[in-house]
Amino acid sequence: MEASWKDRTKRIGDHIIATHRGQCAVSIRFLAKAWSWTPARVNRFLKRIERQNMVSINSETGLNIITICNYEKFQNVGTAPETQAKQKRNTAETNNKKDSIPEERKDNTLSRFEEFWVFVPRKQGKGDARKAYVAALRKTDADQLLSSIKAYAASRIGEDPTFTVTPAKWLNSERWLDETQKMHRMKGRQNDDTWTPGNAAPNRRKDRSDPAIEQIARLAGL
Repeated sequence: MEASWKDRTKRIGDHIIATHRGQCAVSIRFLAKAWSWTPARVNRFLKRIERQNMVSINSETGLNIITICNYEKFQNVGTAPETQAKQKRNTAETNNKKDSIPEERKDNTLSRFEEFWVFVPRKQGKGDARKAYVAALRKTDADQLLSSIKAYAASRIGEDPTFTVTPAKWLNSERWLDETQKMHRMKGRQNDDTWTPGNAAPNRRKDRSDPAIEQIARLAGL
């Protein structure tokens, strides 16, 4: 049973019923179905709460117009517009709490992203990359993203820059997992006496090297 919080009209079957704030128009059959009671039990309940001055009931065209006594007291608010405004404020505050990031954490995230961006081999779509970076932090940590982008930048040295993926795509595709696996394989090779850095990538095409990527590699100490 839901009372009106403002004056309104309501169509029930063939009838148009006007209700005021704190009133509701319902039939005994509707309440019986909603509460899983018998109609007789619903009648007894309504008469009991009417005797206790909790509600007043006026029957019209087979419907009961139920007025909740002390409705304003139960609502603990002043007027209907105030109620609506408060509901909107509460909804807005709830949404803001869900979407907001604590300032300290936000500053740290942006700082780590800028550190990540330094080593991105193809600096394109920074805004999209920033969003993808924040999303990626729900799956991994900033240190892994940083070490993996450094490894990816190193892998693009001497390669055709046309095929270097954008940072947003790299993040959205979870490419840091690929780089982590490569680094584990590389570490295993370094433990092999026959492996040397010089023969790690014999097929690199030096003639198509990207100077920007080589600069990033130098910054990363690779």
